[in-house]
Amino acid sequence: MLTLKIHDLSSTGEGVARHEGKTVFVDGAFPGDTVDVRIVEQKKNYDIGELLRIIEPSEYRVIPRCPYVPECGGCAMMEMDYSFQLQWKHKQLCDALERIGGIHSEVKETIGMDFPYAYRNKMSFPVQNGKVGIYKKCSHDILEVDNCLLQDEKMNDAFRRFRFILPDYSTYDEATHKGGLRSLVLRRGEKDLLLAYARKEKIDPQKMLDAFQDLSIVENIHTGRGNALLGKDEQILRGSGKVELKVEDLSFFVSAASFFQVNLVQLNKVARWMREHIRLNDNAIIFDLYGGMGVLGSLLAEKAKEIYCIEISPSSIRDGKHAARVNGLDIQFIEGRSEIEMEELTKQGIHPDLIIVDPPRKGLDGKLRRSILEVSPEQIFYMSCKPSTLARDLKDFVEGGYKLEMIQPIDFFPHTTHVE
Repeated sequence: MLTLKIHDLSSTGEGVARHEGKTVFVDGAFPGDTVDVRIVEQKKNYDIGELLRIIEPSEYRVIPRCPYVPECGGCAMMEMDYSFQLQWKHKQLCDALERIGGIHSEVKETIGMDFPYAYRNKMSFPVQNGKVGIYKKCSHDILEVDNCLLQDEKMNDAFRRFRFILPDYSTYDEATHKGGLRSLVLRRGEKDLLLAYARKEKIDPQKMLDAFQDLSIVENIHTGRGNALLGKDEQILRGSGKVELKVEDLSFFVSAASFFQVNLVQLNKVARWMREHIRLNDNAIIFDLYGGMGVLGSLLAEKAKEIYCIEISPSSIRDGKHAARVNGLDIQFIEGRSEIEMEELTKQGIHPDLIIVDPPRKGLDGKLRRSILEVSPEQIFYMSCKPSTLARDLKDFVEGGYKLEMIQPIDFFPHTTHVE
């Protein structure tokens, strides 16, 4: 047994300590804790420790509002003071930029939330072996819960009603690849709520329709293996199959499978920043890459001559086209991979003044980074969800001649280790 002082958190939320020249990762420990630990796994450059006892708790520890901490795998930082969470996310970003990107530019303080709960407009819950809930930490075992503090009471009420009728249905078994229901997705709009369920084998949807007469309901057919919660095919059983979400003065009608930022409060802060700070001439051309429904490009539509939104998801493309029509915007939507379709546009002689990128956690494809440098737009707006890949990509752009104007972390995911 070792007694260790925790001095940092890893990017995935484990406490970090040092012992005899090696890093020790301790799940459940936080900066400032003094803890007793047993080493359970030894690697060449680090050890993994099991937390046995907190001798002296960190000054940043708080009593979590959530009764499912620490068993639930959703919120790694729920036991930490929110102001500390914001400081830590700022540090994570700075460390990644310096260590990976060699970037020492000023990073603004993290923009947090006044009320860092009930912020998610979409929640996804796995269904397996008669259970619905949230995955336990580092496993595919389902923790059954009554509610989640990250969604509002309307979503929690719908979740509880779903759980109540679940015994009436066959449920999926990941090991045998058999069964009916395999996931639940709730999506909240300004005034509406969408319930989507995925199933492998056919089920009778009538009890679902009877239990949720107040909601739009979508049946998703998911017959493939793997842990994706939704499949490619769906049918609307009631309502429009969409919810309305507003960003500034624009309306977006979002399906269950479409990509849309889950934190509308923070997205609106990004929207206001973009409109205030991004300067374009009247003939500007915008490429919105990994564009989802084209939300970020739409915010600048009044300033631009042409906007091209490239997105690989058919659902997001359909919803984006619908939103553009509703908002009276002229946006060209292209379904495909950004690194391929952008090259096709430039071959046609279309050259962007501004490129917007909002990639997944893996960041920009290497080919796309090179293509952006070759096209050399006047401005790049990069919205990232992982500091390490952001640092890697920014390193290429800076070495390619770009100057960093501003780096602003925004807390889209309070109580988790993620930061935008």
